[in-house]
Amino acid sequence: MKKQLLTMMAVICMLPVMAQWQGTNITSLPYLPIGNMTVHKGGLYAVLVDLTPSRLYKLDAGGTSWTAVNTSETGPRLIQDAGNKMYIATLQGLECQLYYSYDGGQTMIIDTVGITRYQNGISLATNMSYHNGKILLGTNDAYFIKDTGETQWHNITDLAGSALFPPADPITWYGDTMYGYKNNFQRLFVSADNGATWTLRTTDLPVDFRTIKLITDASSSRLYVGGSWANDSTSGIWYSDNGGSHWSLVNTHGLIYQAVDHTPQKITAMYADGQTFYAAMNNSASPSAPDVIGTTTGLANLAWDTAGLTTMADNQTYGDYFVRYNNDVFLAINVIDIYKKGAGTNAVVALSGTSMHLYPNPAASKLFIAADNTSPLYHVVISAIDGHTAMDCSYSDRGIDVSGLAPGIYFVQPLSESAVYTPAKFVKE
Repeated sequence: MKKQLLTMMAVICMLPVMAQWQGTNITSLPYLPIGNMTVHKGGLYAVLVDLTPSRLYKLDAGGTSWTAVNTSETGPRLIQDAGNKMYIATLQGLECQLYYSYDGGQTMIIDTVGITRYQNGISLATNMSYHNGKILLGTNDAYFIKDTGETQWHNITDLAGSALFPPADPITWYGDTMYGYKNNFQRLFVSADNGATWTLRTTDLPVDFRTIKLITDASSSRLYVGGSWANDSTSGIWYSDNGGSHWSLVNTHGLIYQAVDHTPQKITAMYADGQTFYAAMNNSASPSAPDVIGTTTGLANLAWDTAGLTTMADNQTYGDYFVRYNNDVFLAINVIDIYKKGAGTNAVVALSGTSMHLYPNPAASKLFIAADNTSPLYHVVISAIDGHTAMDCSYSDRGIDVSGLAPGIYFVQPLSESAVYTPAKFVKE
Protein backbone atom coordinates (compact mmCIF):
# COMPACT_ATOMS: atom_id res chain seq x y z
CA MET A 1 0.00 0.00 0.00
CA LYS A 2 2.77 2.42 0.94
CA LYS A 3 4.53 1.68 -2.35
CA GLN A 4 1.32 2.46 -4.25
CA LEU A 5 0.94 5.82 -2.46
CA LEU A 6 4.55 6.78 -3.14
CA THR A 7 4.12 5.89 -6.80
CA MET A 8 1.01 8.06 -7.05
CA MET A 9 2.79 10.97 -5.32
CA ALA A 10 5.71 10.68 -7.72
CA VAL A 11 3.37 10.81 -10.71
CA ILE A 12 1.56 13.85 -9.31
CA CYS A 13 4.83 15.68 -8.65
CA MET A 14 5.85 15.25 -12.29
CA LEU A 15 2.63 16.81 -13.61
CA PRO A 16 2.36 20.57 -14.23
CA VAL A 17 0.70 22.40 -11.35
CA MET A 18 -1.07 25.76 -11.62
CA ALA A 19 0.76 28.65 -9.96
CA GLN A 20 -0.60 29.55 -6.55
CA TRP A 21 -2.84 32.52 -5.91
CA GLN A 22 -0.92 35.47 -4.49
CA GLY A 23 -2.45 38.09 -2.21
CA THR A 24 -2.23 41.74 -3.30
CA ASN A 25 -2.56 43.11 0.25
CA ILE A 26 -5.49 45.45 -0.24
CA THR A 27 -6.00 45.19 3.53
CA SER A 28 -4.17 43.79 6.53
CA LEU A 29 -7.42 43.36 8.47
CA PRO A 30 -9.78 40.39 8.11
CA TYR A 31 -13.52 40.53 7.55
CA LEU A 32 -13.53 43.79 5.61
CA PRO A 33 -15.90 43.46 2.67
CA ILE A 34 -14.44 43.97 -0.78
CA GLY A 35 -16.82 45.62 -3.20
CA ASN A 36 -16.07 44.89 -6.83
CA MET A 37 -13.21 45.42 -9.30
CA THR A 38 -12.91 46.99 -12.74
CA VAL A 39 -10.13 47.64 -15.24
CA HIS A 40 -10.23 51.27 -16.36
CA LYS A 41 -7.80 53.22 -18.57
CA GLY A 42 -5.02 50.70 -18.01
CA GLY A 43 -5.43 50.47 -14.23
CA LEU A 44 -7.12 48.03 -11.87
CA TYR A 45 -9.50 49.59 -9.35
CA ALA A 46 -11.32 48.03 -6.39
CA VAL A 47 -13.63 49.10 -3.59
CA LEU A 48 -12.87 48.17 0.01
CA VAL A 49 -15.25 48.77 2.88
CA ASP A 50 -12.30 49.34 5.20
CA LEU A 51 -13.96 51.88 7.50
CA THR A 52 -16.98 54.14 7.26
CA PRO A 53 -17.27 55.24 4.56
CA SER A 54 -15.78 52.80 2.05
CA ARG A 55 -12.81 53.72 -0.15
CA LEU A 56 -11.75 53.38 -3.77
CA TYR A 57 -8.29 51.90 -4.39
CA LYS A 58 -6.00 51.57 -7.40
CA LEU A 59 -3.44 48.77 -7.78
CA ASP A 60 0.16 49.99 -7.73
CA ALA A 61 2.82 49.02 -10.25
CA GLY A 62 4.08 45.54 -9.38
CA GLY A 63 0.62 44.34 -8.44
CA THR A 64 1.20 43.70 -4.72
CA SER A 65 -0.11 46.88 -3.06
CA TRP A 66 -2.88 49.45 -3.41
CA THR A 67 -3.23 53.22 -3.08
CA ALA A 68 -6.44 54.92 -1.97
CA VAL A 69 -7.97 57.32 -4.51
CA ASN A 70 -8.92 60.72 -3.14
CA THR A 71 -12.49 60.90 -4.45
CA SER A 72 -14.64 64.01 -4.52
CA GLU A 73 -17.59 62.05 -3.08
CA THR A 74 -17.52 59.59 -0.19
CA GLY A 75 -18.72 56.02 0.14
CA PRO A 76 -18.03 54.32 -3.24
CA ARG A 77 -19.46 50.78 -3.20
CA LEU A 78 -19.76 49.71 -6.86
CA ILE A 79 -17.57 50.63 -9.86
CA GLN A 80 -17.66 49.92 -13.59
CA ASP A 81 -15.41 50.85 -16.50
CA ALA A 82 -17.31 52.44 -19.41
CA GLY A 83 -14.69 53.51 -21.92
CA ASN A 84 -13.49 57.02 -21.09
CA LYS A 85 -15.75 57.12 -18.03
CA MET A 86 -15.82 55.18 -14.78
CA TYR A 87 -19.27 54.80 -13.21
CA ILE A 88 -19.33 54.83 -9.41
CA ALA A 89 -22.27 54.05 -7.14
CA THR A 90 -21.92 55.36 -3.59
CA LEU A 91 -23.74 54.51 -0.39
CA GLN A 92 -24.28 56.69 2.66
CA GLY A 93 -26.62 55.10 5.20
CA LEU A 94 -29.58 53.84 3.17
CA GLU A 95 -29.11 56.30 0.32
CA CYS A 96 -27.34 55.48 -2.92
CA GLN A 97 -26.09 57.87 -5.59
CA LEU A 98 -24.62 57.28 -9.04
CA TYR A 99 -21.75 59.24 -10.59
CA TYR A 100 -19.34 59.06 -13.48
CA SER A 101 -15.73 60.18 -13.54
CA TYR A 102 -13.21 60.96 -16.26
CA ASP A 103 -10.20 60.87 -13.91
CA GLY A 104 -10.46 57.51 -12.14
CA GLY A 105 -12.84 58.62 -9.41
CA GLN A 106 -11.11 61.80 -8.25
CA THR A 107 -13.83 64.04 -9.71
CA MET A 108 -17.31 62.51 -9.63
CA ILE A 109 -20.28 63.92 -11.57
CA ILE A 110 -23.80 62.89 -10.57
CA ASP A 111 -25.80 60.96 -13.20
CA THR A 112 -29.23 59.81 -12.00
CA VAL A 113 -31.79 61.28 -14.44
CA GLY A 114 -34.46 58.65 -15.10
CA ILE A 115 -33.48 56.29 -12.25
CA THR A 116 -36.11 55.55 -9.60
CA ARG A 117 -35.68 57.91 -6.66
CA TYR A 118 -35.29 56.79 -3.05
CA GLN A 119 -35.38 59.54 -0.44
CA ASN A 120 -32.70 61.99 -1.63
CA GLY A 121 -30.89 59.45 -3.80
CA ILE A 122 -31.66 56.34 -5.83
CA SER A 123 -32.50 52.79 -4.88
CA LEU A 124 -29.56 50.60 -3.86
CA ALA A 125 -27.27 49.80 -6.82
CA THR A 126 -26.58 46.07 -7.03
CA ASN A 127 -24.63 45.55 -10.25
CA MET A 128 -23.33 47.33 -13.37
CA SER A 129 -21.93 46.20 -16.72
CA TYR A 130 -20.75 47.85 -19.95
CA HIS A 131 -20.95 46.73 -23.55
CA ASN A 132 -20.59 48.47 -26.92
CA GLY A 133 -21.08 51.97 -25.53
CA LYS A 134 -24.02 50.99 -23.29
CA ILE A 135 -23.92 51.10 -19.50
CA LEU A 136 -26.34 48.82 -17.62
CA LEU A 137 -27.30 49.53 -14.00
CA GLY A 138 -29.15 47.14 -11.71
CA THR A 139 -30.83 48.48 -8.57
CA ASN A 140 -33.14 46.91 -6.02
CA ASP A 141 -36.05 48.21 -8.13
CA ALA A 142 -35.15 47.68 -11.77
CA TYR A 143 -32.59 47.51 -14.56
CA PHE A 144 -31.72 50.81 -16.27
CA ILE A 145 -29.68 51.34 -19.43
CA LYS A 146 -28.37 54.17 -21.56
CA ASP A 147 -25.64 55.13 -23.99
CA THR A 148 -22.78 56.68 -22.02
CA GLY A 149 -23.27 59.91 -24.00
CA GLU A 150 -26.95 60.22 -23.04
CA THR A 151 -28.32 62.09 -20.05
CA GLN A 152 -31.47 59.95 -19.54
CA TRP A 153 -31.53 56.41 -18.10
CA HIS A 154 -34.21 54.05 -19.48
CA ASN A 155 -36.06 51.45 -17.40
CA ILE A 156 -35.95 48.06 -19.19
CA THR A 157 -37.56 46.03 -16.43
CA ASP A 158 -41.31 45.69 -16.68
CA LEU A 159 -41.92 44.51 -20.23
CA ALA A 160 -44.87 42.32 -21.22
CA GLY A 161 -44.51 39.82 -18.39
CA SER A 162 -40.81 39.19 -19.02
CA ALA A 163 -39.65 41.54 -16.28
CA LEU A 164 -36.07 41.03 -15.16
CA PHE A 165 -35.30 42.25 -11.68
CA PRO A 166 -31.76 42.63 -10.33
CA PRO A 167 -29.92 41.20 -8.59
CA ALA A 168 -31.89 37.94 -8.73
CA ASP A 169 -32.15 37.90 -12.54
CA PRO A 170 -28.72 38.18 -14.21
CA ILE A 171 -28.13 39.82 -17.59
CA THR A 172 -25.20 39.48 -20.00
CA TRP A 173 -24.41 40.47 -23.58
CA TYR A 174 -22.98 38.54 -26.46
CA GLY A 175 -22.49 40.54 -29.65
CA ASP A 176 -25.62 42.59 -30.23
CA THR A 177 -27.82 40.26 -28.18
CA MET A 178 -28.67 40.70 -24.52
CA TYR A 179 -29.48 37.60 -22.47
CA GLY A 180 -31.45 37.62 -19.22
CA TYR A 181 -32.50 34.71 -17.02
CA LYS A 182 -35.84 35.15 -15.25
CA ASN A 183 -35.66 33.03 -12.11
CA ASN A 184 -39.28 33.01 -11.03
CA PHE A 185 -40.21 31.90 -14.57
CA GLN A 186 -37.06 29.73 -14.79
CA ARG A 187 -36.73 30.83 -18.40
CA LEU A 188 -34.16 32.56 -20.64
CA PHE A 189 -35.07 35.79 -22.44
CA VAL A 190 -33.18 37.55 -25.23
CA SER A 191 -33.21 41.11 -26.55
CA ALA A 192 -31.76 42.43 -29.81
CA ASP A 193 -32.49 46.07 -28.96
CA ASN A 194 -30.66 46.51 -25.63
CA GLY A 195 -33.63 45.61 -23.49
CA ALA A 196 -36.38 47.59 -25.21
CA THR A 197 -38.15 44.30 -26.07
CA TRP A 198 -37.58 40.76 -24.83
CA THR A 199 -38.35 37.38 -26.41
CA LEU A 200 -38.56 34.01 -24.69
CA ARG A 201 -35.77 31.71 -25.88
CA THR A 202 -36.69 28.03 -26.01
CA THR A 203 -33.94 26.08 -24.27
CA ASP A 204 -33.23 22.59 -22.95
CA LEU A 205 -32.08 23.80 -19.54
CA PRO A 206 -33.79 21.84 -16.75
CA VAL A 207 -37.18 23.42 -16.11
CA ASP A 208 -36.44 23.64 -12.37
CA PHE A 209 -33.02 25.27 -12.77
CA ARG A 210 -32.38 28.62 -11.09
CA THR A 211 -29.36 30.55 -12.28
CA ILE A 212 -27.24 32.71 -10.01
CA LYS A 213 -24.52 33.71 -12.46
CA LEU A 214 -24.79 34.26 -16.22
CA ILE A 215 -21.64 35.18 -18.15
CA THR A 216 -20.35 35.32 -21.72
CA ASP A 217 -17.01 34.18 -23.10
CA ALA A 218 -16.57 36.37 -26.18
CA SER A 219 -13.46 34.48 -27.33
CA SER A 220 -15.36 31.20 -27.69
CA SER A 221 -18.90 32.43 -28.44
CA ARG A 222 -20.05 30.56 -25.35
CA LEU A 223 -22.60 31.35 -22.63
CA TYR A 224 -22.32 29.97 -19.10
CA VAL A 225 -24.91 29.71 -16.35
CA GLY A 226 -24.21 28.62 -12.79
CA GLY A 227 -26.89 27.87 -10.26
CA SER A 228 -28.93 25.22 -8.52
CA TRP A 229 -32.06 23.18 -8.97
CA ALA A 230 -35.25 24.66 -7.54
CA ASN A 231 -35.39 22.11 -4.73
CA ASP A 232 -31.80 23.03 -3.75
CA SER A 233 -30.74 19.41 -4.20
CA THR A 234 -27.54 20.24 -6.07
CA SER A 235 -25.72 22.97 -7.98
CA GLY A 236 -24.12 22.93 -11.40
CA ILE A 237 -22.67 24.82 -14.36
CA TRP A 238 -24.05 24.66 -17.90
CA TYR A 239 -22.75 26.11 -21.17
CA SER A 240 -24.24 26.89 -24.58
CA ASP A 241 -22.48 27.33 -27.91
CA ASN A 242 -25.55 28.24 -29.96
CA GLY A 243 -26.99 31.33 -28.31
CA GLY A 244 -28.77 29.65 -25.44
CA SER A 245 -30.97 27.10 -27.21
CA HIS A 246 -28.96 23.98 -26.35
CA TRP A 247 -27.10 23.62 -23.04
CA SER A 248 -24.55 21.06 -21.86
CA LEU A 249 -23.82 20.24 -18.23
CA VAL A 250 -20.19 20.83 -17.25
CA ASN A 251 -18.73 17.68 -15.71
CA THR A 252 -17.35 19.02 -12.44
CA HIS A 253 -16.28 15.54 -11.23
CA GLY A 254 -17.93 16.05 -7.84
CA LEU A 255 -16.06 19.31 -7.21
CA ILE A 256 -19.28 21.16 -6.40
CA TYR A 257 -20.83 19.67 -3.29
CA GLN A 258 -22.15 21.14 -0.03
CA ALA A 259 -21.33 24.27 1.91
CA VAL A 260 -20.53 24.21 5.62
CA ASP A 261 -24.23 24.56 6.45
CA HIS A 262 -24.97 21.40 4.38
CA THR A 263 -26.82 23.31 1.67
CA PRO A 264 -25.62 23.01 -1.96
CA GLN A 265 -22.64 25.23 -2.67
CA LYS A 266 -23.53 28.43 -4.49
CA ILE A 267 -21.75 29.48 -7.68
CA THR A 268 -20.69 32.94 -6.53
CA ALA A 269 -18.47 33.97 -9.47
CA MET A 270 -17.37 32.67 -12.88
CA TYR A 271 -14.73 33.65 -15.44
CA ALA A 272 -14.24 32.28 -18.96
CA ASP A 273 -11.74 33.06 -21.70
CA GLY A 274 -11.29 30.34 -24.31
CA GLN A 275 -9.72 27.28 -22.66
CA THR A 276 -9.50 29.10 -19.33
CA PHE A 277 -12.39 28.79 -16.90
CA TYR A 278 -12.78 29.52 -13.19
CA ALA A 279 -15.72 29.17 -10.83
CA ALA A 280 -15.82 30.22 -7.18
CA MET A 281 -18.12 28.98 -4.44
CA ASN A 282 -18.62 29.33 -0.71
CA ASN A 283 -16.38 27.08 1.35
CA SER A 284 -17.29 23.45 2.04
CA ALA A 285 -15.48 23.04 5.36
CA SER A 286 -14.57 25.16 8.36
CA PRO A 287 -11.81 26.16 8.57
CA SER A 288 -10.94 26.17 4.88
CA ALA A 289 -10.22 28.42 1.94
CA PRO A 290 -13.17 29.41 -0.25
CA ASP A 291 -13.61 26.74 -2.92
CA VAL A 292 -12.34 27.62 -6.39
CA ILE A 293 -12.18 25.27 -9.37
CA GLY A 294 -10.31 26.09 -12.55
CA THR A 295 -8.62 25.04 -15.74
CA THR A 296 -6.53 26.64 -18.48
CA THR A 297 -6.77 23.63 -20.80
CA GLY A 298 -10.51 23.15 -21.28
CA LEU A 299 -13.49 22.12 -19.17
CA ALA A 300 -12.55 18.43 -19.16
CA ASN A 301 -9.62 19.31 -16.88
CA LEU A 302 -11.47 21.18 -14.12
CA ALA A 303 -9.86 20.65 -10.71
CA TRP A 304 -9.43 22.29 -7.33
CA ASP A 305 -7.52 25.56 -7.38
CA THR A 306 -7.29 26.96 -3.85
CA ALA A 307 -3.54 26.82 -3.26
CA GLY A 308 -2.38 30.17 -1.85
CA LEU A 309 -5.82 31.32 -0.69
CA THR A 310 -6.16 32.17 3.00
CA THR A 311 -7.86 29.61 5.24
CA MET A 312 -10.47 31.05 7.59
CA ALA A 313 -12.90 29.61 10.11
CA ASP A 314 -15.74 31.78 8.79
CA ASN A 315 -18.07 29.71 6.63
CA GLN A 316 -19.37 32.78 4.83
CA THR A 317 -16.27 33.44 2.74
CA TYR A 318 -16.49 33.06 -1.02
CA GLY A 319 -14.97 34.23 -4.27
CA ASP A 320 -16.94 37.23 -5.42
CA TYR A 321 -15.38 38.67 -8.61
CA PHE A 322 -12.93 37.61 -11.32
CA VAL A 323 -11.14 40.16 -13.53
CA ARG A 324 -8.34 39.78 -16.07
CA TYR A 325 -5.68 42.47 -15.90
CA ASN A 326 -2.16 42.57 -17.42
CA ASN A 327 -2.41 38.89 -18.36
CA ASP A 328 -3.18 37.91 -14.76
CA VAL A 329 -6.49 36.70 -13.36
CA PHE A 330 -7.57 38.55 -10.21
CA LEU A 331 -9.99 37.03 -7.72
CA ALA A 332 -11.68 39.03 -4.97
CA ILE A 333 -12.54 36.99 -1.88
CA ASN A 334 -15.44 38.81 -0.28
CA VAL A 335 -13.90 39.48 3.17
CA ILE A 336 -10.21 38.56 2.86
CA ASP A 337 -8.14 39.99 -0.02
CA ILE A 338 -7.79 40.26 -3.78
CA TYR A 339 -5.57 37.52 -5.21
CA LYS A 340 -3.85 37.18 -8.58
CA LYS A 341 -2.19 34.51 -10.70
CA GLY A 342 -0.89 34.13 -14.22
CA ALA A 343 -3.71 33.51 -16.66
CA GLY A 344 -1.78 31.16 -18.92
CA THR A 345 -0.31 28.63 -16.49
CA ASN A 346 -0.99 24.92 -16.76
CA ALA A 347 -4.07 23.24 -15.36
CA VAL A 348 -4.01 22.19 -11.73
CA VAL A 349 -3.84 18.47 -10.99
CA ALA A 350 -3.17 18.41 -7.27
CA LEU A 351 -3.59 20.61 -4.22
CA SER A 352 -0.76 21.00 -1.73
CA GLY A 353 0.50 17.45 -2.34
CA THR A 354 -2.74 15.90 -1.06
CA SER A 355 -3.44 12.61 -2.85
CA MET A 356 -5.28 9.33 -2.42
CA HIS A 357 -5.45 5.84 -3.84
CA LEU A 358 -8.62 3.91 -4.74
CA TYR A 359 -8.61 0.11 -4.57
CA PRO A 360 -9.58 -2.23 -6.03
CA ASN A 361 -9.93 -0.41 -9.31
CA PRO A 362 -11.96 -1.58 -11.22
CA ALA A 363 -14.35 -2.45 -8.37
CA ALA A 364 -17.42 -4.66 -8.36
CA SER A 365 -18.78 -4.44 -4.82
CA LYS A 366 -16.48 -2.63 -2.34
CA LEU A 367 -14.29 0.41 -2.93
CA PHE A 368 -11.65 1.56 -0.43
CA ILE A 369 -9.72 4.84 -0.13
CA ALA A 370 -6.16 5.17 1.11
CA ALA A 371 -5.29 8.82 1.74
CA ASP A 372 -1.96 10.42 2.54
CA ASN A 373 -3.41 12.98 4.96
CA THR A 374 -3.70 12.42 8.70
CA SER A 375 -7.17 13.96 8.89
CA PRO A 376 -9.79 11.19 8.65
CA LEU A 377 -12.22 11.14 5.76
CA TYR A 378 -15.79 11.62 6.85
CA HIS A 379 -17.81 11.77 3.64
CA VAL A 380 -17.61 10.69 0.00
CA VAL A 381 -19.39 11.92 -3.12
CA ILE A 382 -19.32 9.74 -6.22
CA SER A 383 -20.25 11.41 -9.52
CA ALA A 384 -21.08 9.84 -12.85
CA ILE A 385 -19.18 10.94 -15.92
CA ASP A 386 -22.07 13.22 -16.95
CA GLY A 387 -21.69 15.18 -13.70
CA HIS A 388 -24.72 13.98 -11.70
CA THR A 389 -24.27 12.64 -8.17
CA ALA A 390 -24.48 8.84 -8.13
CA MET A 391 -23.73 8.32 -4.41
CA ASP A 392 -23.47 10.58 -1.38
CA CYS A 393 -22.48 8.74 1.79
CA SER A 394 -20.38 8.74 4.95
CA TYR A 395 -17.03 6.93 4.88
CA SER A 396 -15.43 4.41 7.22
CA ASP A 397 -12.62 1.87 7.00
CA ARG A 398 -15.24 -0.69 5.94
CA GLY A 399 -15.19 0.94 2.51
CA ILE A 400 -17.99 1.98 0.18
CA ASP A 401 -20.62 -0.41 -1.13
CA VAL A 402 -20.70 0.35 -4.88
CA SER A 403 -22.56 -2.80 -5.88
CA GLY A 404 -25.66 -0.77 -6.73
CA LEU A 405 -23.88 1.42 -9.29
CA ALA A 406 -24.30 0.71 -12.97
CA PRO A 407 -21.09 -0.34 -14.76
CA GLY A 408 -19.11 2.65 -16.02
CA ILE A 409 -16.64 5.39 -15.12
CA TYR A 410 -17.10 7.44 -11.92
CA PHE A 411 -15.27 10.17 -10.00
CA VAL A 412 -14.73 9.92 -6.24
CA GLN A 413 -14.49 13.08 -4.11
CA PRO A 414 -13.66 12.40 -0.43
CA LEU A 415 -14.18 15.12 2.17
CA SER A 416 -11.90 15.81 5.13
CA GLU A 417 -11.88 18.44 7.85
CA SER A 418 -8.36 19.66 7.01
CA ALA A 419 -7.58 18.64 3.43
CA VAL A 420 -9.07 18.97 -0.04
CA TYR A 421 -8.44 16.01 -2.32
CA THR A 422 -8.22 15.95 -6.09
CA PRO A 423 -11.10 13.76 -7.40
CA ALA A 424 -9.99 10.31 -8.55
CA LYS A 425 -11.49 8.12 -11.24
CA PHE A 426 -12.57 4.52 -10.78
CA VAL A 427 -14.28 1.95 -12.99
CA LYS A 428 -17.35 0.06 -11.75
CA GLU A 429 -17.42 -3.45 -13.17
